[in-house]
Amino acid sequence: MTDQSMNLSQASPAHQEMLESLEQQLVALYEEKQQASADGAEMATMRESMASLEAQLIELYREKEELRSAA
Repeated sequence: MTDQSMNLSQASPAHQEMLESLEQQLVALYEEKQQASADGAEMATMRESMASLEAQLIELYREKEELRSAA
C-alpha cells in the first residue's frame, strides 16, 4: 500500500468535501476549455489544457473511489 492510498483510507469528511469541491472546479474548467475549443480559440493550447484537466479528473475519480472503498 502506498503512502497516498494509506492517506486516502484515513480521509476525513472535510477531505472528501475538498475533493468534491475540486472536482466541481475541474469540471467547470474542463467545460469552459471545451467550449473555447469549440469556438476555435487557440486549438493546440486548448487541447493541451483539456488533456491536463482530463488527467486530473481521472485521478480525482480514482481517489474518490478509493475513499468510497475505504469507508
